[in-house]
Amino acid sequence: MSSINPGPVQRYRALDGYRFIAASLIVLFHYDGDFGLGRGQLTPVVRSLDVMVDFFFVLSGFVIAVTYGEAMSSLRDYGSFLRRRLARVLPLHLAVLCVFIGFALAHKSGVLTANHPEMLDLTALPANALLLHAWGTVGHLSFNAPSWSISAELLVYLAFPVLLIAARRLPLITNLALLVVGIVAISFFRSAMGLRDWTEATYDFGALRALPTFFLGVIFAILLKHLPLSIRVPWPVVHIVFLSSIAILQFGLPREVPIAMLALVVPLAAMAERGNRPSLMRTDFMARLGDASYSVYLIHILAEIPVLFILHKVHAIGTPLAVVGAVATYVAVVIAASLIYRRFEVPVRRWIAGGDQTPSLVFARRLQAAQLGPR
Repeated sequence: MSSINPGPVQRYRALDGYRFIAASLIVLFHYDGDFGLGRGQLTPVVRSLDVMVDFFFVLSGFVIAVTYGEAMSSLRDYGSFLRRRLARVLPLHLAVLCVFIGFALAHKSGVLTANHPEMLDLTALPANALLLHAWGTVGHLSFNAPSWSISAELLVYLAFPVLLIAARRLPLITNLALLVVGIVAISFFRSAMGLRDWTEATYDFGALRALPTFFLGVIFAILLKHLPLSIRVPWPVVHIVFLSSIAILQFGLPREVPIAMLALVVPLAAMAERGNRPSLMRTDFMARLGDASYSVYLIHILAEIPVLFILHKVHAIGTPLAVVGAVATYVAVVIAASLIYRRFEVPVRRWIAGGDQTPSLVFARRLQAAQLGPR
């Protein structure tokens, strides 16, 4: 059986670092409102940091295309790819979901009272367990709210071969045109359904939100492969583009503008890393933080629940004590996420993908020839 097993080759550590920063900004986006920090009342930037999810989708498309693009040439390879991706995202999602199910049962039995009981609606459980809760199957955010984007990732995983073929075989201008047409089509669909802007979609067909940005990441990966290695980008340029994409959130421009700028960070960082110049973004430290970013993203809402419970009891939401609580919770989340990655995510992923650990000789040669990354 042919299987996908990327070897120990180059890893874009800078992208891991940016993934962690983006996950931390998502935490700030949620904690600002939940802890009453008030930063969002002072600046539109904080209120718009959910665009980092679109950055995740671009980054996902890029890394997956770099990692698996040259190694997928059969249905068996596709099946192995899906198995490995589900092994990456599903175990932690289900583990966190189980904790929320416990909250739902406690709420149903009257042991605790939830501030948002609709999120603990057990009728939404099947969709959440099957990663279909961002496909229009549930009428509201449910259980672990950030996990809607993991549901969206499932759609792009399923569509990956089609997107990869288009990115490979069609001219760049055609692919960009398809990208724009796709966004327009999604926008018309949502407008006809009376839904909010496509860049704000979550449970309400948020899976479609991932398609254009993920495809853009795939396009970038194919484009970068054909650029000469001599084309490199200075690190300050990458950082300036990233910071500028956040700064322009202040001005209320269409969200497609900061999303496009954030998307550019991905290929620019990859080209900067080619230069082999020292940078904090490509250190082992940032790589380890990048490893923990998925867990940071999935557990940060869960981690805040007991802290918020205490703060509500002492009427401290919106006070300096809430700031201390938010910072302490974030630090605890990062530490816990690092442990979860090493002690849970990696072992369980290897166990699930155990049958995919030894590729066939032909497939191994394709991987070696492709010089793929290890994610």
